[in-house]
Amino acid sequence: MTIGNVAIAPNLVLAPMAGVTDSSFRRLIKELSGVGLIVTEFISVEGITRGNMRTHRMMKFLPEEQPLSIQIFGYGEDRMAAAAEIIEESGADIVDINCGCPAKKVVKGGGGSSLLRDLPQLEKILRRVRRAISIPLTMKIRTGWDDSSINAVEVARIVEECGGDMIAIHGRTRMQGYSGRANWETIAAVKQAVSIPVTGCGDITTPEQAIDRLNETGVDAVMIGRGAIANPWIFRQTSELMRGETVYQPPLEEKQRVLHARARWGGAASRASISLADDSGNLRSD
Repeated sequence: MTIGNVAIAPNLVLAPMAGVTDSSFRRLIKELSGVGLIVTEFISVEGITRGNMRTHRMMKFLPEEQPLSIQIFGYGEDRMAAAAEIIEESGADIVDINCGCPAKKVVKGGGGSSLLRDLPQLEKILRRVRRAISIPLTMKIRTGWDDSSINAVEVARIVEECGGDMIAIHGRTRMQGYSGRANWETIAAVKQAVSIPVTGCGDITTPEQAIDRLNETGVDAVMIGRGAIANPWIFRQTSELMRGETVYQPPLEEKQRVLHARARWGGAASRASISLADDSGNLRSD
């Protein structure tokens, strides 16, 4: 997949996850190999543009994390554009706009998935940010606000018309949150509706599922989130499966090493579980 002028290989993307995809977790995923693009946890444009030090620390990354997309959320188009300019100056490869977060605090401020109900403002943001930066611009969305307002195809067309370089879609509505099952039929419909690259996301927890979603929907890439928390080797395993190679199975010693590294780093990623094999070869959660 190519996003603007940024080549993504393989076509596997680490999803942005609040409190998880900080620099330490991103570097771990890159170290374990097989991922083509990494997206940061979402970052407030208010914090970026007002010089909040904690927010600016969230933006920091190392060269080995690249290609890297920094995801932002907010509502006002001028503030969004100013934040995007700062991100471009930081050396990031891509600016991603969050149009999918279901959190009440984000939605109440007009950002995240709230923009799925405010398409005029969504278009203003896209056009203003596109004028402000020269690096690729992408957007992550959901299928719609709720089951009665599935508008992912319409939103995707707006992203394309406004100069967006890729659209990522999580196959759930805002009202679903993370419950139920992801709707990959809507993701496939989005792929058919636009000519820019489309990345699909939702319920991918095994390499086989990733391959199946690519083949069934024709999407240009798949994005993996919670599946990578439980199994950070999923990108390597999926890329190996794509090439017809033997899929790597990490030994217990390596799983323990990764868990210990997470514990040292702290944060939400350190509390996530990894399947560890006991002496009998059975899997347990730790």
